[in-house]
Amino acid sequence: MFAKLKLMRLLFLTLLTLSAMAETVSLNGKQIYYTDSGSGPQSLILIHGWACDHSFFEGQWKDLSKDYRVIALDLPGHGQSEMATPLTMEGFAMAVDAVRRAAKVDMPILIEPSRNISARATFGLRLACSLATVAPIECPI
Repeated sequence: MFAKLKLMRLLFLTLLTLSAMAETVSLNGKQIYYTDSGSGPQSLILIHGWACDHSFFEGQWKDLSKDYRVIALDLPGHGQSEMATPLTMEGFAMAVDAVRRAAKVDMPILIEPSRNISARATFGLRLACSLATVAPIECPI
């Protein structure tokens, strides 16, 4: 049963990725994976929590893409991204910034789980001049 669910999830993620443009950007010689879909006057960058990947937002991605440009990345060492160092909040902020620059996005809204307080502070400090806002979301444990 578990294998069947895993296969169904993989199929769903493959179809989801096909509807978005999959890209990579180099950070310290390692590849950071991200998807880019939709269009609109505002860009959103979706940042998953610890031990997750870009599919964390699969329930919101399609609807958001109707009105916004939506970029979802796999942080270093997660999902399809390679393990890049440093594997710290600063390193994650560097990955988000590398994706933002590669996608040619100015003033995005960062969306991430609300429990990522230290990540939000790091992203905010590192990227402050490049952000419209950071939007924490509530998510069940």
